[in-house]
Amino acid sequence: MLSGTYAFKGSESDLLARGLINGGTLDSYKARLLLTCLRTGADLTVITDAFEVRR
Repeated sequence: MLSGTYAFKGSESDLLARGLINGGTLDSYKARLLLTCLRTGADLTVITDAFEVRR
């Protein structure tokens, strides 16, 4: 998984610095289900923890 190879605007380093939630190897369907946490008003920590557990 890339996490620090480039630092230009829009690179993974830039997006991670802006708060990107890393989905790791989750497919788009599973990531979308986890993102339903956003609609429930869940705290950012809860959301990122949910992604960490499932990676």
